[in-house]
Amino acid sequence: MRFRLAIVDEENAVLCKLENHFKLRNYQVNIYDDPVKFITDLKRLHHKIVLLSSELQKMPSLNLLGRIKKINPLIQVIMTARESGSDEVKQALANGAVSVLEKPFDSLQAVEKEVEKSVLWLENKIQGGK
Repeated sequence: MRFRLAIVDEENAVLCKLENHFKLRNYQVNIYDDPVKFITDLKRLHHKIVLLSSELQKMPSLNLLGRIKKINPLIQVIMTARESGSDEVKQALANGAVSVLEKPFDSLQAVEKEVEKSVLWLENKIQGGK
């Protein structure tokens, strides 16, 4: 089972790179450089996994994380950050982000591995609920 993946980042190069990578692996991918548009679509499209940049200018990423978790606490949010040890990243992990990936990405396989962990978690959650 593949879950809808949202990528929220204001860097077009990152969006394109990740979108191409995951579409080649049969994910349903939506990319967003606007967090407000993402929140609108999240309610409609029911994304289950979100790659969320910690460096958003249009909305603080912690604010966006809180809104995501309020809409659906089971959404798997993977943060991407230039400094994985920053206070903001620590707060994100304390507030529901499942992991942090440091940018620039050494390889897209590391990103894919984190997304796959979230897929497995979601599948187990669904199977456990039956």
